[in-house]
Amino acid sequence: MLSELSFIKMHGLGNDFAVIDQRDRAFGLTREYVRAMADRRTGIGFDQLLVIEKPHQPGVDVHCRIFNSDGSEVAQCGNGMRCVVRYAIEHRLVPGPTVVVSTNERVMHGHWDGGGQVTVDMGMPDFSAKATPLLLPDQPEPPYRLSCSGEEISFHTVNVGNPHAVIVVEEHVPEEIESVGLWLSTHPAFPEGTNVGFLKILSSEHGDLVVYERGAGLTQACGSGACAAMVVAHAQGLLGKRSHISQPGGALVVSWQGIDQAIEMTGPAASVYKGVYTLTP
Repeated sequence: MLSELSFIKMHGLGNDFAVIDQRDRAFGLTREYVRAMADRRTGIGFDQLLVIEKPHQPGVDVHCRIFNSDGSEVAQCGNGMRCVVRYAIEHRLVPGPTVVVSTNERVMHGHWDGGGQVTVDMGMPDFSAKATPLLLPDQPEPPYRLSCSGEEISFHTVNVGNPHAVIVVEEHVPEEIESVGLWLSTHPAFPEGTNVGFLKILSSEHGDLVVYERGAGLTQACGSGACAAMVVAHAQGLLGKRSHISQPGGALVVSWQGIDQAIEMTGPAASVYKGVYTLTP
């Protein structure tokens, strides 16, 4: 275990990250160390830790491992991928304005405009219950339903590199979002947990979203959550092929042409500061 880690603090719409470039040296991080680093009083403080590694396969420029603030490792983070794309291009890990990034689940192409906007090809969504995974054998088709404190919760699922349950709501009620988000994200029907999005439709081109992320709780923004909410709403005819998804931290533009097509997400990615974190036993 290395005693010190150099990092860059970045964020996308307030969804914040510590980015560690480990292409030239390997290290092992325990769940406890990640939690300590994520602490906002005694550590760096972040929603997710992004670890950049050498490519794991041909045709890829960098590989990225993603850890939630509770120390769990996940396969996708949309806002994080925009930050990794900007980091790789800005620090000349690639020769031009585009980069190919792999995670433990998929390969994505990203482009940085040289300013504040980054576009990432997030791959194709998978609506199957198996992809989430969701264990409700008595409910073969969405919308799926579960009872929470006597109230029926109706939702759709989709995997966009990580699992999401999307609930279309008429209004955002903060207390309900936090309680239902925690309850559904850890429900036994989701053996691997799930992110939970609460989507309010404002128009055919605009949705308002709040996401409860598994392993992180409520965050200012969730890039994969915006993609999940948009494709679920589009599949139901509630949003068009190009929509603005607003979140507490700001808005993303998500485009999806339909089944067998990749999702394209555009939004900001910003660097905040550089630092060195000391790993203490």
